[in-house]
Amino acid sequence: PDLITISKSMGAGVPISGVIGRKEIMDVSEPGELGGTYSGSPLGCRAALEVLDVIEKENLNN
Repeated sequence: PDLITISKSMGAGVPISGVIGRKEIMDVSEPGELGGTYSGSPLGCRAALEVLDVIEKENLNN
């Protein structure tokens, strides 16, 4: 797909959302054009970083 939206478990219960996309799409959008209600929350961002660390450390993406 060109774009994928993610949320829910990304923040371990803390509201957060994100968009993953092809470089040629993501690079042309301006700040604030790709996002949602829960994007940019400092607490949500911290929680999501911790979740991503666990995914990487436990090799859950393979």
